[in-house]
Amino acid sequence: MREPVMVNPAKQAMYYGKQTFYRDENEYIPKAKAILEAVGNLRLVGETGTGKSTIVSAICEEFGWELHQYQLSTETSRMDLLAQDILVPDGKGGTAVLPRLGVIAESILEPKDPSKPQVLFLDEFNYAQPAVLTIMNSLTDNRRNVRIPELAGTKWFPKGDPIVQRPKNHYVIIGMNPSEKTQYSGTISMNIAQLRRFESLNIKYLSKSAELEVIERTVGAENVDYLTIEPLLRLASWSRDQYMDERLSTPITTGNLINYAKLFKAGLDIKDIREIINAMYRDDERDRINKQLATLEQVKAQSQGA
Repeated sequence: MREPVMVNPAKQAMYYGKQTFYRDENEYIPKAKAILEAVGNLRLVGETGTGKSTIVSAICEEFGWELHQYQLSTETSRMDLLAQDILVPDGKGGTAVLPRLGVIAESILEPKDPSKPQVLFLDEFNYAQPAVLTIMNSLTDNRRNVRIPELAGTKWFPKGDPIVQRPKNHYVIIGMNPSEKTQYSGTISMNIAQLRRFESLNIKYLSKSAELEVIERTVGAENVDYLTIEPLLRLASWSRDQYMDERLSTPITTGNLINYAKLFKAGLDIKDIREIINAMYRDDERDRINKQLATLEQVKAQSQGA
């Protein structure tokens, strides 16, 4: 009989990465590593600001993997991902046509250190046009390759069909916003054929205590104004609920909170931070933001005086 998997409480407090600080309270990083090493393809699904990019950076820093990152959009072309012909000086006063590798081809054919695992991270995956994403089909199924005609006759493929093959230690991660939020989910939702090529993790916002730890580690606990940062932590949590209920256009993220702490350290006060927060929002949203922050500040002051 198989032994149950035991969760190590110590893992929940670990920070991953040498420069990227992330409080992995839900153990996303060991789960992601296991999926990538066993399957090769990982899908991270989470609201904006939940830390999908941070998790990917932390994984690569922690385990010494090489990261190739690209943010997709409705303007992304096949050439951006694979290759395109460009004109370059030929050294004789004329020009020559050479291919410039896109991020997919580069991650396979031109890694800085081929001995290291290579991570191809395509963020905002469901914002790209469906015609562009079809190139991922053969790359992420059991074939693990993609044909790039522009590379025929080059140093990589002087002869034969230019089929680029993923090595065993080449991993693909895609980042997506939840598809049920159609107003910002992008141009497509993944169909069943695409979904089956990836194992998925749903990324949630950090808890307030975890965010406070990240802020302390980033700016130094001695530089944190707890009387001021506590209402902002609660405001961030409230803004995310409002965002997911489609009542705010954007949430206050962990990255925003870290920036506010840095600004406090630099000498700005709460009035300055309030002005910066207001600049994120439309006119019709600012009154609710200011009222909510005023309420939270009042509650905090009362609790301090009790």
